[in-house]
Amino acid sequence: SSFLMCRDCGYIPKCDSCDVSLTYHKADDQLKCHYCGKRFRAINTCPVCGGHDLKYGGVGTQQVVEELQKIFPSVPVFRMDNDTTQTKNAHGKILKEFGETKPSILVGTQMVAKGHDFPKVSLVGILDADLSLFFSDFRANEKTFQLITQVAGRAGRSETEGKVVLQTYFPNNYVYKLCANYDYNRFFDKEINLRETTNFPPFSKIVRLLFSSSDEEAVRRKTH
Repeated sequence: SSFLMCRDCGYIPKCDSCDVSLTYHKADDQLKCHYCGKRFRAINTCPVCGGHDLKYGGVGTQQVVEELQKIFPSVPVFRMDNDTTQTKNAHGKILKEFGETKPSILVGTQMVAKGHDFPKVSLVGILDADLSLFFSDFRANEKTFQLITQVAGRAGRSETEGKVVLQTYFPNNYVYKLCANYDYNRFFDKEINLRETTNFPPFSKIVRLLFSSSDEEAVRRKTH
């Protein structure tokens, strides 16, 4: 799971060196930092509030479609993700059917956020936005701001007024507040200051060295 979160208080375990969220690995039952390699014992209780309602990862598109079909049984729901777009021309077919069917709902991953123009779309819902915000990547804030402003732009592209509903456990996070006003300049000022303080790119360079072998011991010797 890309991150672990306490539903009661919103606490998310982060690396004490890199300040990015830790990734939960079920096989090892550990929390790991994908930047510096630090490992931490998995938790069953929130160290901040003592709560036990811990959430792993996010919700899948198929589950969202099933829930929407229960709520709106008479409205066609189209799904666009890696599973439904593996065949040739699948993207175009799904988008064409969605555009020609009124009313209809399109559920998808990030691929539905960019470059599509549907004049009649009046409502955009962003589920579990925190999944992107607390991804174990120093660019998580930047990617979240970019993604939200892009997908929000899908609504209200003609005479129909658009509305965006975003689900989050952290409504006061500065990224969401600046997204709501499309305030790129203030976001850049805050983010570039954060990057400089933490010595992340563009103020440094990150190099990844990948060693691969069928002999684990040989790799270990070569890398030391």
